[in-house]
Amino acid sequence: MPTPSKTSQPPGRPGPHDPPARGGYGADGAEIEATGRVERRLLGAGSKSEHQGEVLLCDDGSVWTLRRQAGPAFGDAELAALAGHRIKARGRARGALLLLRVWDVLD
Repeated sequence: MPTPSKTSQPPGRPGPHDPPARGGYGADGAEIEATGRVERRLLGAGSKSEHQGEVLLCDDGSVWTLRRQAGPAFGDAELAALAGHRIKARGRARGALLLLRVWDVLD
């Protein structure tokens, strides 16, 4: 007899203790380089974690949510100062999040 599931997730759907799904714009943990314009946007709209944050609008049309590798998840003044500038960013991809390691301001 099958044992009952401990989560309320339908079969085939990840549960709260499953590892994060791979995918998004790059494989999780992959080192990438992206160039584009930093813009401040509302992130997590309608959720308890709704906040203003920075995104990178890339030249190839992709959009990355930015966070510094050793920076805070919310209210990063160093990233906020990049808004409106073009940058060349290098860091690790985690779904649609780009954890910035280094960047160069291009304008």
